[in-house]
Amino acid sequence: MKHPCKILVKVCKNYFNILDYLILLVYLLDMKEIQWQKKAIKQLRRIKNSKTRVKIHTAVDTLKNFPNCQNVKKLVNIDNYRLRIGNWRVIFTADLKIIFIEEVKKRDEKTY
Repeated sequence: MKHPCKILVKVCKNYFNILDYLILLVYLLDMKEIQWQKKAIKQLRRIKNSKTRVKIHTAVDTLKNFPNCQNVKKLVNIDNYRLRIGNWRVIFTADLKIIFIEEVKKRDEKTY
């Protein structure tokens, strides 16, 4: 006959695996889709430095977890947000399940 503690440990392992699976499932269902507008794609293509383009792409991919993102701030008096990547700014709007990337601009006095 098996010791009751061994049975309990086996049940707990199965329970935690199911719990981890459920947490992962909720995390994946909460992720948002990212859609680039034509203007933003054109602006991104005009950036000559390929490292900067890659950095912007990876930063935009983190927006799938919006609103749990770093370097994101709501803009005043409009329904847009901005993502800061060094001297570059990504302006976007957030819907329930979709993030719309509106613009990619270098930071200056006219950015917002």
